[in-house]
Amino acid sequence: MDRRLVVLYGSQTGTAKDVAERVARDARRRRFRVLVSAMDDYDRTRLIDEAPVIFVCATMGDGEEPDNMKAFWKFLLRKSWPRDILSNLEYTVFALGDSSYDKFNYPGKKLHKRLQQLDARPFYPKGEGDDQHYLGIDGTLDPWLDGLWQVLLQRFPLPPDQEIISDQELLPPKYRLVPYQGKSTAPPTRSAAPGTIAARVQCNTRMTTAIHFQDVRHVVFSIDEGVRHRPGDIVRLMPSNNAENVDALLSLMGWMAQADDLVLVENTDPDSPVPADIPQPTTLRALLTHHLSPWSRPRRYLFELLSHFATDEQQRDKLVEFCTAAGQDELYSYCHRPKRHCVEVIQDFFAVRNVPATYCFDLFPEMVARDYSLASYAEGKLELCIALVEYKTKLAAPRRGIASEWIRTLGKGDAVPLRVVPGTMTLPDDVNVPIICVGPGTGVAPMKSLIEARIQQGATANLLVFGCRSKAHDFLFEAEWQKHVDAGHLDLWTAFSRDQPAKVYVQHVLLQHGPQVFDWIHYRGAHVYVCGSSNQMPTDVRNALTLIVQNGAGLTHEQAVEYVAGMKKARRYHEETWS
Repeated sequence: MDRRLVVLYGSQTGTAKDVAERVARDARRRRFRVLVSAMDDYDRTRLIDEAPVIFVCATMGDGEEPDNMKAFWKFLLRKSWPRDILSNLEYTVFALGDSSYDKFNYPGKKLHKRLQQLDARPFYPKGEGDDQHYLGIDGTLDPWLDGLWQVLLQRFPLPPDQEIISDQELLPPKYRLVPYQGKSTAPPTRSAAPGTIAARVQCNTRMTTAIHFQDVRHVVFSIDEGVRHRPGDIVRLMPSNNAENVDALLSLMGWMAQADDLVLVENTDPDSPVPADIPQPTTLRALLTHHLSPWSRPRRYLFELLSHFATDEQQRDKLVEFCTAAGQDELYSYCHRPKRHCVEVIQDFFAVRNVPATYCFDLFPEMVARDYSLASYAEGKLELCIALVEYKTKLAAPRRGIASEWIRTLGKGDAVPLRVVPGTMTLPDDVNVPIICVGPGTGVAPMKSLIEARIQQGATANLLVFGCRSKAHDFLFEAEWQKHVDAGHLDLWTAFSRDQPAKVYVQHVLLQHGPQVFDWIHYRGAHVYVCGSSNQMPTDVRNALTLIVQNGAGLTHEQAVEYVAGMKKARRYHEETWS
């Protein structure tokens, strides 16, 4: 009996990949052979006669599939496929998403439906993870996995002479660090991904006043004028960790003596290739600086792994407890609620000693790229508008975003490799069609690129609804908006929520101008663009537009909801949000 499983993932920020790797570790403890791969890296021609496949599928943006499953998804959507082409395939799906979004787990649901349309058979019910669960994805993943292994072990029993590998037994590392005997003069950083361009920092200035609670940066990169980009595109940046923090971590782990030795990264499992962006040879310092993210939220496997190296019995028992179902509430209180990162966990469990450096890929998540909306439309430069993440919890040290810390340090002339990738917002072909841009805070960034492109096209029916706390402290790009207003290229409506006793937000401003908004939407076919935090704003704006349509057209509430939904289907209503 071939006890082989395939785990295919679509992951944008690394969470779905982490889940896929957890599934693979659990499978290996149950003596399965496992292939783990991003969907786009998998040989799709093998799917017809493949072993049971476990799909792990994240959600990005407004129900979009992750970048590393787009080609796989297009492959499945081919209309030329016979209806029974996947009749030999057995599969299950675990979808990851956030229920605060309308299209919750949409890619996973679509994948599940399409596989069934091609006659594939689910051998286990689809699972759905929700970031809104107080335990995060694990809140639904844990029971889903318990049932999955019961089903698979019934289908594929263990060989008579083998047992499940106990959690008390340490698994081999994901990769080995092997001393390199040759010579290398190139500094080991990161191999460039396809489409990477060379950019230099032109400026990195704070846009908000010094007394404002949030530091918002205007970052401008100079690029070759031949680089093409469109309004609404995304700039993808790969941050690096602070050198002093890396030194402190090397000392904490006892790895400083080997930090700069050249090594080759080799896989321990032939079905788990080494990531292509790791240059060979490299160093441990380079891996911790450019490829791994020790200051990220820890995965549960960190606690399991540390338990094998704890020299204090009480600390070891606590680490083991955090990996059990009974310990999840306490893990949430200790780790997730105060937003502890991996390094702080290791500092707290001081009895952990002598963790081999070759386990660095198992201890820490991989560094993932950050996407920022393009805030300009001009040749030779890329502008970004970035709010630096910093907040307090019950821990003494403030929480700071990894990318925010890196962006804060960028200086004029610094070389930064980056990629420009297509966004989801597109302008109408007809310049006479109005656009309504709703962009509070840094959500105004893509609106700036859209409006600049429209002005270059000669369009004047451009409306921006901008919101922030105070006109004096965080009115982003104020001078540029006023210039466009004075030239007759832009209508500007503002909502400064803290500048009067009653708070005013962008949805209130839309309602105040309801008749004009309805005229533009209903009679002139306006396109609406909404960008900002996914908390409540997108829903409030959608509800405001629904009410405007209901009143303007004399519809029932249900009919108005359908009207706005129809705008989405016709790609006249665009949302770009983040959590």
